Amino acid sequence: FVTSDVIDVKFNANTGTGEMLTKTALNNRKFCLPINRFVAPANKKFVGWSLTADGTGDIYKEMQDMPISVVDGTTEITIYAIWS
Repeated sequence: FVTSDVIDVKFNANTGTGEMLTKTALNNRKFCLPINRFVAPANKKFVGWSLTADGTGDIYKEMQDMPISVVDGTTEITIYAIWS
């Protein structure tokens, strides 16, 4: 693979708390989403991961494969925890 194919995958707690380490993925490949390590906001429970903070679009479960595809030389993406 080419170095430019490597994408940093960052995780955003999205009103939850805590930190998760940045992972790496390969562009145009599937990425296995990790187990959520964030602490849920009060009275909320983890629903899954999304590419949007408001959870519009697809929501992926822990350990589910998510397609990673970026353009324009993007070298990182953020995946948001979704709570309900």
